Amino acid sequence: LNAQHSHVRETIRAAFISLEADLVFVDSFPNDLGRSHTVAKALREASKILGLHGLTQRLNVDDTFLRALSALPKQRISTFRSSIKKITDAHILVHYDLNPAECEEKIPKLFAHMNYIYPGARDVLPYNSPYQNPLLDAVLRTAFFTGQSSIANKHPYRFMSSLPQRPEEKEVPMAMLALVGAAVHASLSEWKTGTFKAISFSADSYLDVYYEHITLLQVIKDKNVRGYHKMMHRLYNLARRVLHLRVLTECSLVSLHSGTVAAAAITAGNAADVVDIAGMDVD
Repeated sequence: LNAQHSHVRETIRAAFISLEADLVFVDSFPNDLGRSHTVAKALREASKILGLHGLTQRLNVDDTFLRALSALPKQRISTFRSSIKKITDAHILVHYDLNPAECEEKIPKLFAHMNYIYPGARDVLPYNSPYQNPLLDAVLRTAFFTGQSSIANKHPYRFMSSLPQRPEEKEVPMAMLALVGAAVHASLSEWKTGTFKAISFSADSYLDVYYEHITLLQVIKDKNVRGYHKMMHRLYNLARRVLHLRVLTECSLVSLHSGTVAAAAITAGNAADVVDIAGMDVD
């Protein structure tokens, strides 16, 4: 990057900020066409905001030049996603009370029905409380809400509410939470045999997991929009540290030792079948 003209360096750095926001507000794993479109849009908007009109014009008409400048922002996508996984890497063993000798038994149980997204004791899970595992809000806070350069600080107006009648009650965006869920899954995957084995947090390896989270979140939203809003608004407030963790006292507790949770396979379908959407908090 330092070898580039100063105007190009400024544009690429500004494009990084816009690109990272799109990854958590729109789509964390864009396909090839979507990635090219998102990067091109970020570069053009960055040059326009910086008042570099000549550069903006060239980006609009010179596809070869655009492709050349797109290389670094495209690399930034995988670097950004990996930075989220580094946060989950540091916490999963302690948070899920895992040691290498038990990983081969415990991790498949966490994968089944996406059990790692629920809070609760080791042997029971509250299936009316999806995405309320404290690790998720801790990762959200660290990755996106901490510091002056955080995404939440740079893009506060991109946080929205799914309830038109409550626009002030902002939510964590679906893509952001799905990215964190996929990162947790990836970190657990590296320990599933009890021996650490690094796996690239790439679209090739974890696109399906990301979309399993997107699908589950969309199912919750479609079936219980008030419950979805409560969940996402709560995560937003926890990440901003304006809400303290509460102890779950009334919940649909299901034993991890039950036969329905024994399978290691994970699909959005069986995760949606297990979650108690109707029993979720709404107000």
